[in-house]
Amino acid sequence: MVSDDQIHKHKEQQRQLEQKRKLVSDLRAILSNLKEEYIRRKHTFPLVRYGKLKIMIKSAVAQFRDLLKKEGEEEEEGSQSNPPTGLLGNAMKLAKTTEALRKEAELYANLSSKDIEKELNNFAKEIAELEEQFQLYERNIRSLGESYEESKSLAPVRRYTAMKSMIKTCLTESSLL
Repeated sequence: MVSDDQIHKHKEQQRQLEQKRKLVSDLRAILSNLKEEYIRRKHTFPLVRYGKLKIMIKSAVAQFRDLLKKEGEEEEEGSQSNPPTGLLGNAMKLAKTTEALRKEAELYANLSSKDIEKELNNFAKEIAELEEQFQLYERNIRSLGESYEESKSLAPVRRYTAMKSMIKTCLTESSLL
């Protein structure tokens, strides 16, 4: 028989796992867009590419900041958006709740305590791996932003070379290049 404490832990770790998966996926998408744009602009005239490199870096850093800001807001607000109100809203909410409870009861009725513990261990391992990936991506994007700011004091030709190098380093360290 599965205890209420195990069910609560299972639900919480499942929620954390889904959040981490989404966050890492979003970061990977930002870096993939940077890679695609960088490759697409590889054979562009250097003067035009200089401007495009600046835009690429600023865009990736801005998307990263927006993602972290959005993530922080979602944690504060919880998962509630603007649910429907009135009789129809209450009926929809009741139907969703009833369906969720039915599925949950089916899931936990078919699992033993050992199964739950095994899943909890798997969740913990995957969360740790995702956290490691997140920290790697975060460190690389932050470094990209800091290096970009430092490059502003360089002469245009040196800055162009530095920006190319920044992007290559970010993508290589993120295992995307």
